[in-house]
Amino acid sequence: LIRTPLTSTWMEPRAWDLLRHYEKNIPLGRIGLPHRLFFAPTATLSRAGVTRRVGDPDERTPSTMNDSIRILGVPGSLRRASYNRGLLRAAAEVAPAGVTLEIAELSALPLFNQDLEATPPASVPAWWDAIREADALLIATPEHNYSVPAVLKNAIDWATRSPGSILKQKPVAMLGASPGGLGTVRAQLALRQILLFPDARVLAKPEVMVSHARDKFDAEGNLSDEKSRVAVRTLVEALAAWTRLLRHGAVSA
Repeated sequence: LIRTPLTSTWMEPRAWDLLRHYEKNIPLGRIGLPHRLFFAPTATLSRAGVTRRVGDPDERTPSTMNDSIRILGVPGSLRRASYNRGLLRAAAEVAPAGVTLEIAELSALPLFNQDLEATPPASVPAWWDAIREADALLIATPEHNYSVPAVLKNAIDWATRSPGSILKQKPVAMLGASPGGLGTVRAQLALRQILLFPDARVLAKPEVMVSHARDKFDAEGNLSDEKSRVAVRTLVEALAAWTRLLRHGAVSA
């Protein structure tokens, strides 16, 4: 173990290397971590009997970069040509090597009812299993009445009733598209609040809010706007980085 200079936190050397790699390639501020939280250029650290300055050049790419990441895409809409389903399809298409994304289907989930909780229909434990088996969640939400759609809130309600608190410390990122000019900003704010209670680890940035969606998707709901596709890729890369940092203890869970 090594001790980080500013936080006096002990972590595995692999996690330290991972943090330094991401600081160089994906600025930690982009995923909501303070730029200098873990790096003090004048400090030193000792590892395997060798003392060196934190911030010295280190060109190694950690082996943890090869860790595969499975993302479960959660659409907040049931419509086949939904813009937000299109965002998730785009995320799967632009995901970097080592990252895969599968889109969940929420249409079979019943409305949450405590009468069903003891013996829920098969779609409910299948939903729990999908979350449990995923390394991270990517939620694409429309905006309905300044908040998230009922289908998405219902899915989260069922998730919070699962055995084992499956959302606890689960890495989550969000994005959204809407025909209006604000691009789901209020829905995403509401979603962040909803995810506080189950203690999910929600990525702070980047924020992806696709406005005027009619001009950026084709008739089948596929994202055609190149600038938006770049933003989606940046978000997926940041979510993968955030998931790996949490996985290896490089940031506190």
